[in-house]
Amino acid sequence: MNQITVSLHEVGSDSHIDIFFDVLPEEKLITYMARTEDWIFFKKGKIITCAKKEDHRRIYLSYEGDISDNRGKLKVLWQGKYSNPSQSFKKIIKLKFENETVLIL
Repeated sequence: MNQITVSLHEVGSDSHIDIFFDVLPEEKLITYMARTEDWIFFKKGKIITCAKKEDHRRIYLSYEGDISDNRGKLKVLWQGKYSNPSQSFKKIIKLKFENETVLIL
């Protein structure tokens, strides 16, 4: 629990960042999307804005490779822990990378 995976999702010439939050065992992963270029700022400790996506299957917490039905491919960029003091996941959230932990602001 409190695990997070940040993955690059490439679909043809387009790409974005998918962020998968493991909130409860046996539940789907709460998933957000950010712009690909935000990854560089995020790693430097800058705050990024992410938009809610449909929840994803648990396999995506560690999945890398092609996604079925020509939906692109995933590459894991980072895995670790997150902190969510408010315990809420809104449609739009702000994230910050600090001390090897992702903070949900």
